[in-house]
Amino acid sequence: MKSALMRLALATAVLAPSNSTAQEAAPRPTPQEVLEGLREGRTDAFAATEILTQLDKRRPRSELDAFANSLVALAIAGDEDNRPSASAARSALAWSSRPEEPGAVPYAGAYDALHKVFRDTASEIVLGYMLNVDRRRGKEVLRALFARHGDDACTADYALRYADDGDAIARELGFELSSMSTHVCRKYHDYRYRDVLAQLREGEAEGVERAVDILTARASGNPEFILVFFDSLMEMAVSDGGASAAAGRALAVLERSARPVHADAEPDANAYLYVATVFQVTESQAALESLVEIDPGRAQALLTELAQRDQAVACKARAVLAGTTDGPRVLRYLEGRGALTYRCP
Repeated sequence: MKSALMRLALATAVLAPSNSTAQEAAPRPTPQEVLEGLREGRTDAFAATEILTQLDKRRPRSELDAFANSLVALAIAGDEDNRPSASAARSALAWSSRPEEPGAVPYAGAYDALHKVFRDTASEIVLGYMLNVDRRRGKEVLRALFARHGDDACTADYALRYADDGDAIARELGFELSSMSTHVCRKYHDYRYRDVLAQLREGEAEGVERAVDILTARASGNPEFILVFFDSLMEMAVSDGGASAAAGRALAVLERSARPVHADAEPDANAYLYVATVFQVTESQAALESLVEIDPGRAQALLTELAQRDQAVACKARAVLAGTTDGPRVLRYLEGRGALTYRCP
C-alpha cells in the first residue's frame, strides 16, 4: 500500500500542470526544508523517503547519514507525546530500506538508524520496523528482550505484531504468537506480584491480604502487571474445578476485594462479575456463597433461577439460598408452586 501511494504521489507530481512551463519541474525540497516541514506537520514521510532513497538526486553516504540522524532525533523527541513528526520520521527510515520505485536506491543505514531510535524509546513499533528491515539482526534483539523477561519481553511481543511476518518470526523463535488479548509476554513475565501468588498457593495468610491490597489499589503498580496478576488469580480460582485450597483462597481474595476494610481502599466494582465467572466455570457452591457476600440482592435472583433447574446445580443453589435471610421463604414459595422439580439426594 505504501509503495502504491508513493508511486501515485510521484506520478501526480510529474503530471500536474506547471505554473511556468510544462518543461520545467517544480524544485525538489532540500533536506533541511523536508525536516522543517516534518517538524511543522506540513510534510509527510514520503518526502523524507525520497531523499534517503535518492529519488531527488544522488548524494554521498555521509549526507544521507546526516539526514537520517536528523530523522532519528525527530523520532526520539516526539516519541513520548506521539507527535506526527516522530511517526513520519520512523516510517521514512523503515520505508527507505525497501523502496520499490524505479530508480530508488535502498538506504543501507536504515536498520542502524532505527536501532538508535529503539535504544532511546524502547518503541515496539520501531522494533517491528527493525524486523522488517533486517530480520536476522532484529531476531537477535527479540531473543535478548525475551531473555530479560518483564517489560522487555512485552516490548518484544508487541513488536512481533507490528512486523510484517510476525507469526513466522515467532515460530522461528520457538512459540506460537497468541491472540491480542493474551500476549506472549505473560508467559515470560517476571511478575512484580509473583511472590504474592506464591504465598496464596502456599496458604500464607499474608498472601490474601497483599492480594486484596493489589485489587483495591492500596498497592500501586503498573496496570499491565496488575492485569497479569489478576489473570493468574482467576486461573487459581478455577483450579481443580474450584475445589483446591488455593482456589478457595483466590476466591476469598475476589470476595474481599468487593468489600475492603481499609478506608483508603477502592472496592473492586467488577468483583461480582469475576466471581460469577468462576461459578460458570466450576459450578462451585463456594462461588455462590461468595456472590451472596458481595451482593445479596443480585445473588438471590441468580440462586432462585438456579434452584429451579432440573440439574444437580439446583441442589447447591438451594443449600446456599436456605442460608440467606429471605431464602427459606423463597424456597417454600417455589416448593408450593411445584417449581423445584430436581430431587436432591
